[in-house]
Amino acid sequence: MMAAEHPRERRLVNISLTRFMLFFAVICFSGAYIEQWIFGAGFDRNISFSDRILNTSKFFPVYLYFILGLFRNPRAFRINVRDQMPIFLFAGYYILSSAWSMDYMFSLINGVIFLCTVLTAWGITATVRYEKFVVTSFYAFMVIAVGSIVYILFLPSYGLMKGVDQETFTNLAGLPQGVFKHKSRLAEVMSVGVIIAFFSKGYVKQTHRYFLAALCLYLLLSTEASLKTVGLFGSIGLMMVWEFFIRVFKERLISSIMVSIAFIVPALVFIFFVQAILLASGEDMTLTGRTIIWQHAFDVAMREPFLGYGPSSIWNSPLGHVDELPLFRIPHAHNTFLEMFLQSGLIGMSLIFSFLFISIRLVLYGRSEINTRSRIAFLVLWSGLARSAFEFGLFQGNNLSFLFMLIVISYQVVQKADQASVRQARLSTVKYPMQYEARA
Repeated sequence: MMAAEHPRERRLVNISLTRFMLFFAVICFSGAYIEQWIFGAGFDRNISFSDRILNTSKFFPVYLYFILGLFRNPRAFRINVRDQMPIFLFAGYYILSSAWSMDYMFSLINGVIFLCTVLTAWGITATVRYEKFVVTSFYAFMVIAVGSIVYILFLPSYGLMKGVDQETFTNLAGLPQGVFKHKSRLAEVMSVGVIIAFFSKGYVKQTHRYFLAALCLYLLLSTEASLKTVGLFGSIGLMMVWEFFIRVFKERLISSIMVSIAFIVPALVFIFFVQAILLASGEDMTLTGRTIIWQHAFDVAMREPFLGYGPSSIWNSPLGHVDELPLFRIPHAHNTFLEMFLQSGLIGMSLIFSFLFISIRLVLYGRSEINTRSRIAFLVLWSGLARSAFEFGLFQGNNLSFLFMLIVISYQVVQKADQASVRQARLSTVKYPMQYEARA
């Protein structure tokens, strides 16, 4: 007869499997390696339907594992739904909006993927302790960063961008793309990697942290993705200003006003400075065609301002054709909020902004002190919002930035609920001491 398995051994096996699934989640949600293997080297939108199905199927194990973990923890599910109701309602509206979209099936699939991404993020926080999340994510980013260096140095047909001048307004040929299909994805993921590297103090060896930070910074800068770089360092500067005003004023409402002023003034100065540099150098004042795309997207969105066009949006239809950019096949509005306005209208946007208000409030006011956990949440949220001004990344299913934003906000939500439970237990102990002594 076999010896009974020790409960601790069984628990360790489960933790090991959970961390493996989290590691895989970072890899597949980032788009590292697997998309290169499926689609081949270079950037090419003309992929087959079977390739798309294969690419999407890699997310199913992560969905199933962590959504099951979420439903096994009803308390975590209730807390997340209660405190993040707008994003949950938006996911439902997103699926519903496929009924009037321009491509019903494609929109329905996108809506379901969006909901699965939300539930997967909540499932990760329900099944993985915060310190395990940081450590596992750290080494997943390490594998991605080291792999990207290897690709760039030794596999140039995979690690560097091919000539795609007919599809874009910048010469991307020869720029690093690492283990990804496009250099913009490498820059986005590396900016998150920098955050994890610098703020995993106490969880990972210092030498390892510095090594990952150096790799991520090198890869980020080598992509020449200036907008993502400015977004990252601008968010770090904003966090430092916020912490300074917290120490000086103590009162967080006053600190919020002061940090807003401290953020807006340099931002305006920076905009005018960039404009002057561009004019002096004769460079593209449309920000690589973005301002033209923004105007077109806004004009089309105003035709359906309340309901939007559904998750499939307009870009694969005649409405997506921009006369000023006849050679550019536009994939999205190059602005998260404009794209969401196109897709979900004012109804969806009101839910999105409600969720952002809750998230920002949690990051700024959700803790009694500023620590590593709140710093990571702050930077993931604000750097993601900074990138959103020029890209469509947040509020997009199967996207690492969106997944990480949901995860760090969810950890803040659950921690806030845990603190409330502890306070309530202490109050009950003080109020009914004899009752607790009898239970003991």
